Formats: sequence, structure tokens, C-alpha cells
Amino acid sequence: VACGDARLADHCAAQRSDAALALRHFETLAQAEGLQSSEARLIDDDVDGGMAVQARSCDLVVVGQAGAAAPGQRDDLPEYLVLTCARPVLVVPHAGHVRSLDGTALVAWDGSVEATRAVTAALPLLRAASGTTVVGYGDRTADTKDGDPCAQLATWLGWRLHGVRGGL
Repeated sequence: VACGDARLADHCAAQRSDAALALRHFETLAQAEGLQSSEARLIDDDVDGGMAVQARSCDLVVVGQAGAAAPGQRDDLPEYLVLTCARPVLVVPHAGHVRSLDGTALVAWDGSVEATRAVTAALPLLRAASGTTVVGYGDRTADTKDGDPCAQLATWLGWRLHGVRGGL
């Protein structure tokens, strides 16, 4: 079965070579765009689990929309990463024109711990937006004796410390 072993080894070597080339291309693009900081990693792991683990030491995960799934990649990779990597995930559409991220942001707020973590993790993206709109849904966003939870979130986002622009 040595022949099978050689073919598998050749296939893996070709995959690693393609991945290394893609990482060099990424680094070139990141440098050309003037990114202050980026890192490219070549990890021998399955796509979904490997990305989720590696993402935990990153500020932002950028992933293609599921319609552009690569061979061996889950159909629900963006959703999987949102639920498993504990970092903000930016999903790039597989079709159409991708505009800049400087428009108005929409925050869907339900007052949960998970929503709080998501908004906190998304602060860098919200800072880049020209404005932010908070929309509440669910029982936890109804006015209480303590006030309107959506208005409270909007006030928190507007604090100078957080740097989220008007339009809240």
C-alpha cells in the first residue's frame, strides 16, 4: 500500500503548497492596504475546527459566505464560526460588489449576555460606521422601571470611550 501512501503524501504536500501561496498573497494584499497588523497562519487541521480554535486569538474573523464553500469546508462555516470562535465574524458575500464598511451599522439587541458579548466584540466595526441603529426584539427589550434597554445600549455605545458615532 506504499503507492497509496505516496499519493496521499503528494496530495497533502500540494495542499500545503497551495495554502502557503494563498497566505503569501494575503500578506501582500494586507501590506498593500496598509493594515497596521495582520497574521497569516498555516495550520494542519480540519477547516472548521481549526479556524474556530485559531480565531480565538484574533480580533476579527473574515470568512466567505457559505455559497462559496471550498471542498471539505462545511456549508454552514460562517454560522459555525459565529457560535464557536467567540470572536466577531465578518462574512464576505460570494457574489455582488462589496462596499466599504463605513455605512450605518444595525445592532439587533435582545439584552442577553450573548448579545452583550457580540456588541462588545463588534466595537471596532461599529467605530468604523457612520452611525449605529439599535433595534430591540424579545421580552428583554421592553421598557422597564429602569428605562428602555435599547436606549441604554445606545447611550453606552455613544460614550466617548467606545468611539461609536452618532445616529444611535
